[in-house]
Amino acid sequence: MALKQHGLSGHLDPLDWFATAARAPDKSAAWDRLQRIFSQLGVDSAGVVHGMPLRLGAFPRNDEMMGCLVTQEWHNYYQTRTDLIADDILARHLFTSRKPKYVDLTDASTLPYKPVRKEERDMIRLVADHGMRQSFAVSFADGRTGRISILMINKLAGRPGNLKELVENHLGALHRAAQFFLEGLEVRGMADSDPPGRLGNRERDCLQWAATGRTTQEIADITGLCDDTVNEYFASAKRKLGASNRTQAVVRAITLGLIVP
Repeated sequence: MALKQHGLSGHLDPLDWFATAARAPDKSAAWDRLQRIFSQLGVDSAGVVHGMPLRLGAFPRNDEMMGCLVTQEWHNYYQTRTDLIADDILARHLFTSRKPKYVDLTDASTLPYKPVRKEERDMIRLVADHGMRQSFAVSFADGRTGRISILMINKLAGRPGNLKELVENHLGALHRAAQFFLEGLEVRGMADSDPPGRLGNRERDCLQWAATGRTTQEIADITGLCDDTVNEYFASAKRKLGASNRTQAVVRAITLGLIVP
């Protein structure tokens, strides 16, 4: 189904999510702005854990949490139950692929791996018993760092609406938008810590031409360099900007004011 048919297209624009993060004065303000977008999507509460290792137990973890992953009622209860295995459920059902996946933490029948363990069924029942009518965990991996992020979106008990359609029919758009939001946070952090101008002139030239859609061969012809040299400048620019590909390097350079689109 098209996003527009359900009035979601304006709320899942990845560039809007990127700008929400990159242009906010700080991460807290960025998340507050994103919460308003979630509200328009029918989400009652949301949170994200960013930078978890793809292998559970791998160190250093370096996770960062924003928002409200769960209700306060569930959080308080969970602190009293050291035997519960929330991380194991996520690891078994989400950490097995670099592709976007989701699990419904209030419906054991939707878990992709069978058989569903008794501990998992008990965990899901307790989630539903502590204030969350629907709770979806959506994963997206960063192949460059070997880490994964989990987006939690919840529908609280007693609140109208259904998040199942959003997650099932628009997982790709939600996944892409969330990735762009985290990319915006990364760029905003770079702007705070790294002054512009750290790229060499040739690196900026190559990124500038790439921003106009020019190919490696076209850039080589324009600059009088060979193709291999152009690729070397792109490789060094990506390293300096912490980018995993050419497009990401261009976006970061534009946002940081290193090149002008």
